[in-house]
Amino acid sequence: MKQEQQAECLPDSLWAEAQIELRDQIRDWVEAGIWRQSGVPWRGIHDEADWAACFTDYYALTGDESVKRFLLELRDRFLNWAKENEYDGNSIHIKPYRRSNCEPAILKNMHHGFSADGSDYTSHTGEHYTNFCSALFEMDPSDEIARGIIEDVAHHIGNWVEGIPEWYDWDRHMFRSHWLGTAHTRDYPPYDFSGTKETRIAYLTLVAYRATGEKRYLDWAKDYAGGWVERIMQSEGPVRAGGRISDPSTSTKELRLKAFGDAKYYKPASTRPQRTASAVEHLGFILSVYALAKEPRYLEAVRRAIEKIEAEDGSFDAAIETMKQYQAVSGDTRYQDKIADH
Repeated sequence: MKQEQQAECLPDSLWAEAQIELRDQIRDWVEAGIWRQSGVPWRGIHDEADWAACFTDYYALTGDESVKRFLLELRDRFLNWAKENEYDGNSIHIKPYRRSNCEPAILKNMHHGFSADGSDYTSHTGEHYTNFCSALFEMDPSDEIARGIIEDVAHHIGNWVEGIPEWYDWDRHMFRSHWLGTAHTRDYPPYDFSGTKETRIAYLTLVAYRATGEKRYLDWAKDYAGGWVERIMQSEGPVRAGGRISDPSTSTKELRLKAFGDAKYYKPASTRPQRTASAVEHLGFILSVYALAKEPRYLEAVRRAIEKIEAEDGSFDAAIETMKQYQAVSGDTRYQDKIADH
């Protein structure tokens, strides 16, 4: 295998030419995206600027200030829109969850930096912050506005803001619901369950910890990751994207189907892409916490999860991606042959 890989390597000159050509192609794509989106009003879609998050990597590579200006323009459009759609304190209409696959979630009734009404997936309403806003902070950690946007959401995760509904159950080490809001949280049947999808917003605590240095964010991340470590180690079946139910006495599978509107849409572990994305995100969070906390039990749980994923038909891609993350974080090369052969 190593001899084959060496034989496939390009000479340095050809490799350099290929990299320059690739960068030129990316430049064309970035410039086209900026041209298409310049001046477009913010519409309130949950992942409206996520497509541009990768522009921060291009900016880091090239230092192209026009790219940074565009990204900050997107940020300011969002902030202005949030002010115009500030929650006015009136009662909130909670819609049933019957969104089609092609209809975007909408952030609306903004309050305290986040969607107020908790009427949509937190895994969706949190994407703007986890993807785009976090990328802005990584692009310029000294940017106080980017840091403020992150913290304005992250400080709700551990129930640290008076007057905001509690999002996290410290006793169960889980979120109180999959529908979280800053004025209303659906922490009652049939919505009072939590799964692996909330890991997307959990990542904000790690960004907030890097941004502020406040220990409470790392403590929360360790508590949340630790809860999943225990569930992984105690589980006999495969790791599923549907996760655990927060209160088994009141939330059955049938109630969860009602919470999502219909049985057809609720398929959290039914397709290969969904299993792959959920497992990689979720176990990646545990590994990210390990990188800070260095507790061996995190690695043990991830190894056990990899075994379960490998044993599940159609999930090998998720296992490989997690193996790569595991090796990068831990330095343990036990999966190297599987990674090389994939």
